[in-house]
Amino acid sequence: MASVIAVESCAGSKGRSAISPAAVARALLAAGQPVRALLRDPSRLPGWAAGAEAFAAELTDAAVLTRAFAGAKAAYILVPSNPQVAEPMRPYGDAALAVREAALAAGLPSQASTPFADTLAAWAIPA
Repeated sequence: MASVIAVESCAGSKGRSAISPAAVARALLAAGQPVRALLRDPSRLPGWAAGAEAFAAELTDAAVLTRAFAGAKAAYILVPSNPQVAEPMRPYGDAALAVREAALAAGLPSQASTPFADTLAAWAIPA
């Protein structure tokens, strides 16, 4: 079996672009690639993702992300904005630091991150 790819927020709330986590997870599953779906609430795993492994994770919790990334060959992360907080850009920084720490701790060989759902290209951050 191929190594799993961790994809956060497969519930589909981050847009419908080709780089949205849901679109990426769908494409991976359709290609037969095992997916670990990182969700705040694993019970929200959509029906189309029935073959994915649901994993409870918060993007700012490096310890949980380290467990989520364990054994994965890659991770795809799309950091959400949070207009409800005083500093709406803060979640990007908090999540980026936690994801980087977890990727290094788990020995994750590859990750792609982007802070905006409408960004046309993601960048690779070597672990």
